[in-house]
Amino acid sequence: MRTNRAFAVFSMVATLLLSGCDDLLDVDNPNAVTDADIRNNRSAEAWANSSLYALQDGWDGMLHAYSYLSDEITFGGSRQAWDELDRGILGNLESEAIGFAYRRLAVGSWMTGETLFVLDSLSEAGELTDSLPLARAYFYRAFMLTLVAGWMDDFAFSNRTVPGPAVGPANMGTLFDSTIQLSTVALQLSISDELRRNILAVRARAHFERAIWDRLGTLPIDVSGGGLVASAEAVQAAQSALAVDATDWRYVFEFNEGQMGSNTACDANGDCLWGRMGGRYADYGGDLVADGAALIDPIDGVPDPWLDRFILQDLADAGTNRFMDLTAFSARELYLIVAEDALARGDTADFAEAINTIRGLESLTPWSTASVVGARELLIHTRMATLFLQGHRVHDLYRFELQADNWIPTSTAVQFPGTLFPIPESEIDVNCHLNPAVECG
Repeated sequence: MRTNRAFAVFSMVATLLLSGCDDLLDVDNPNAVTDADIRNNRSAEAWANSSLYALQDGWDGMLHAYSYLSDEITFGGSRQAWDELDRGILGNLESEAIGFAYRRLAVGSWMTGETLFVLDSLSEAGELTDSLPLARAYFYRAFMLTLVAGWMDDFAFSNRTVPGPAVGPANMGTLFDSTIQLSTVALQLSISDELRRNILAVRARAHFERAIWDRLGTLPIDVSGGGLVASAEAVQAAQSALAVDATDWRYVFEFNEGQMGSNTACDANGDCLWGRMGGRYADYGGDLVADGAALIDPIDGVPDPWLDRFILQDLADAGTNRFMDLTAFSARELYLIVAEDALARGDTADFAEAINTIRGLESLTPWSTASVVGARELLIHTRMATLFLQGHRVHDLYRFELQADNWIPTSTAVQFPGTLFPIPESEIDVNCHLNPAVECG
């Protein structure tokens, strides 16, 4: 209907023009907004809000594909591209799923970068009257670069219609360094405690994921030391964030009706009809609706409380399931960073303190060296439960030498552990830096 209506309007205008109405379109439209009209101090908050929207949509788009590749969401429909991801297949550059996720991530990447450029330029010119939108822009850009570096094997930073060259697989780790640099600048601005906490948390995540990338970023991957990583810088940033806010906080992306829905949330409870939570996480009891958590706490032998609550409360309260809050990072993730760093260094006392802080939030039995469950086993379990649908599971499967239940022996994930998402064919076809058949303008 939209196409037909547009064609009818075009035909009417063309007829009027041909009949001699030469000045029909020669009008001064007071509602016309040019690019220059929005690059000013009055639009600063709008730029920051748009950056958040694009970051959230890019996060959800790529997380949706990532969660299929992991064991968190499993395939149950007729869409081949998502079925391939569920089986660990990453080599299909024409994959609809990978292309869809990449486009959303690329839009988020451009918008966060452009927002920071605009607001930073206004600040340097002395035209920005409030530093908060600028600080938010630094935070959103820093988080976006962490996502790109963590989820992609390669990426091209294009500028609208101007294609950009690929970063290169060997250079993707430098994006974590860029996140750290951006966070350093952001922390020097006048910001609220909540924003300071969030920036420090992303800084901790960037340091920690850089340490993981150092193991997985080149093939073959390094799984020495049981796959555990240590990062003093990550711990310092994590503890600084926890010092700002010691509560059991979560940074969430809100998906509301009238704005945007989450593909990840929609598939988590089967509402989109071709996916649902994986069987390692949700107990379906022979039905299509999850009855609770299937993941059992290794010490207390009960369904994991965090995951159980997500299934029985968060998903249930969401109603349509496409519209709900999803955790991007949290205080619990920071405690996990501290716990793993300690374990990697052989410090079981600090490990126990950090992991038991998380367990105490759910009234679970504390871990000790006398427990029948090993420290590494407990760490893997806690990360699996606490970081559900937050974009970490594939990395953990690789570095802890585990496999998703649906990966097939001939898949990319099994044959080449450490492989993440490639630049899809849809980008290669139009990018002159990636395709010799395309000329750069």
